[in-house]
Amino acid sequence: MTTEIAQKTSLATNDLLTHFLEDCQTRGLSPGTIKTYRMYLRHFTSENPELPTEPETIEKWLSARGESFSKRGNVLKIIQSFYDYLWRSDVIPASPIPPGVMGRPRKPPKAKRPRGRPRKATNNVDKVVGGGVQKFTVTFTGTITIAPTV
Repeated sequence: MTTEIAQKTSLATNDLLTHFLEDCQTRGLSPGTIKTYRMYLRHFTSENPELPTEPETIEKWLSARGESFSKRGNVLKIIQSFYDYLWRSDVIPASPIPPGVMGRPRKPPKAKRPRGRPRKATNNVDKVVGGGVQKFTVTFTGTITIAPTV
């Protein structure tokens, strides 16, 4: 980004958005990603003609959108990438969006099956033996056991 943009006293978000999207193309982001960024950030810039630099202003805008937690996390990530670009380009001294978990809180990991005693799997199998059908039971408990069903 050129220094004249960084030296503007009034940070017009539309101009900054244009430079951000050009940077996305230069970095080789996919057209779909750039389209998504443009779609969400267009709403952000239209409602905030001057660049908000306080977290409260950004939080208020996010709350007014009425997004679900998962969708809100995606929007926040897009806005965070925009502000990270502005920070890397020396337009702002720091990003007002703190790094960390965004959107819905992470789910706790699933409980694992206790080790030790393996679970027992049993299948009944029909097998043709000689001229007739004989029933066998196949049991797996670490080793395979095949026995005629009585």
